[in-house]
Amino acid sequence: MLRDGDFYSFDGTRLRTYEGGIAHGQPLIIANGLGGSIRSWRHIVSAFGARFRILSWDYRGLYGSDWPADRRSFELTHHAHDLAALLEHFDVHNPVIMGWSMGVQVMLEFHRTHADVPAALVAIHGTHSSPLHTAFDGRTPRRVAPAVYRVVRRGWRVAMRPAKRLSHSRRLTGLFVRGGIALRVMDPAIDRSVFWDMGRDWVHLDLDNYCSLFEALDRHDARGLLPLVKAPMLVVNGERDRFTPPQYGEEIAAGVQRSELFVIPGGTHFGLLEYPDALNRRLARFFGDHLFDPA
Repeated sequence: MLRDGDFYSFDGTRLRTYEGGIAHGQPLIIANGLGGSIRSWRHIVSAFGARFRILSWDYRGLYGSDWPADRRSFELTHHAHDLAALLEHFDVHNPVIMGWSMGVQVMLEFHRTHADVPAALVAIHGTHSSPLHTAFDGRTPRRVAPAVYRVVRRGWRVAMRPAKRLSHSRRLTGLFVRGGIALRVMDPAIDRSVFWDMGRDWVHLDLDNYCSLFEALDRHDARGLLPLVKAPMLVVNGERDRFTPPQYGEEIAAGVQRSELFVIPGGTHFGLLEYPDALNRRLARFFGDHLFDPA
């Protein structure tokens, strides 16, 4: 179990935090995806909580965290500053930083100004820049995104009223997952109970803020940082990930000197929910090689 709390970041924004594992263990910092809450890490927390001190936070404007007073303060640099403030708040040194999707870009941006801090990095289903360029064919998402943002911003409050009521229905979650499988963006092995928990959190988001965060994410580019990464890095891809196709993980691994690449067979963008045992075995080996034997 992770305990939740709050702290105030560098600009006074209140952020929700999560802490668990063992108090004096190797620190493991979890950086979420844009749509995934802390619930999406259930399998990793369960597997490694006995050897790590696990810490995480909700991004500004999402879930339990406040939107900043300066409405423009949501770029990747601000999230990286939040990560630095989190480490200072909890007095953390030489952590392992593990990111999923957006979290990969957050940890790369953090590395821009804190290259000597991480003991190791784990990049799961992420890219180095502009996710609308990397998703699917790289053209369609970027072309339709402005129209999608306009529609969402105009109508999300109305649309979310029934969604909040229906989010408690496991049958609806099953239909959603079956649709994802049909579109080949999910694998049938996905842990539906975790996905259901994530969905119940997601429907309470402010989708205007969510769109702003996605726009900022797409403006980010960390490609130039890859050769400067000093810490060992494990790069994890899903073989069938259409949001961040494996080639982008290969580019990250090729650009980082001390990198290792692991492709989850059959995995999509949700590989950590589809094949958690395979991922946890590979993580254990990586941690054993570079930190200690977590068994």
